[in-house]
Amino acid sequence: QNALDQYKLAYAKRPETSTSEQIAKIESILLDLDAAKALKEQYDNKIAEADAAFKDENWSVAKALYEEAGSIDNSKTYPQEKIDEIDRLMQSESLAEEQRIYQKIIDKADGLRDAESYDEAITYYKKALGFRENDPYPKAEIEKIETLKAEAAAKEAAAAKLQEEYDAIIAKADALYDTKDWSNAAEQYQEALTLIPGGQHPTERLAELEGKLSAADKQKQLDQQYTALLDKADAEFDNEDYEAAISHYKEALTI
Repeated sequence: QNALDQYKLAYAKRPETSTSEQIAKIESILLDLDAAKALKEQYDNKIAEADAAFKDENWSVAKALYEEAGSIDNSKTYPQEKIDEIDRLMQSESLAEEQRIYQKIIDKADGLRDAESYDEAITYYKKALGFRENDPYPKAEIEKIETLKAEAAAKEAAAAKLQEEYDAIIAKADALYDTKDWSNAAEQYQEALTLIPGGQHPTERLAELEGKLSAADKQKQLDQQYTALLDKADAEFDNEDYEAAISHYKEALTI
C-alpha cells in the first residue's frame, strides 16, 4: 500500500507511462490479496462451522459444510479428508443400527419359538432373513420349527385316532353292559384300558362287574386280557415301539 501511495505521488508530479503501469500492477496485486484474504476468511468460517457440526456428530450437516468449504478452496485436502471420515463413521453407525434391529428381531423370534408360537416365530425369522438372507441361524430355526410342527401334528393325529378307537370300544362295552352281557362287557372295558390305561369309566365298570362275574368268567376274562396285552405288546415290539411294548408286557405280568 505504501508503494502504491509513493507511485501515485510520483505520478502526480510527473505523469509517466511507466509510473502508471506500476500503479496498475500494484492495484491488481492488492485486489488479488484482498480477494485471497476474503476467500480464506470465507473458507475458515465454513471449516469452523463444519468442525462444530462434526464435534456434535451431526454428520449430514458437517458433510455438507465440508463440501462447501472444499468448493471455496479446492486446493485444500482437509475438507475431503473429513468427508471421507464422515462416510466411514456413517457406514459404521448404519451397520451397528442394522445389527441392533436384526438382533431385536431374532430375540423376538426366539421368544415366540420358546413359547411354542411357531407360526409367529417363523414370521419373525423370515423378517430377519430380510436383513441378512445368508445368515444360517434363522434358516436353521425355521427348519427346526417346521419339524416340530410336523411332529406335533402327527402326535395330535395319533392321539385323536386313539381316542376315537377308545370311545368306540367304550360305546360297545356300555351297550353290552346295558344288556347285562357282563363277561363281554368286561372284555371290552379291559380292551379300552389297554388303549388308554387308567380310564375312570372302564375302571369303575370293571370294579362293578367283578362281583357279577363267576370265577370261570373271571379267569376267562383274565386270560383274554392277558392274551390281548401280549398281542398288543408283540405288535408294538415288531414296530420297534419298544417303550410301549415294555409297558404292555409289564402290564400283562400283573394279571
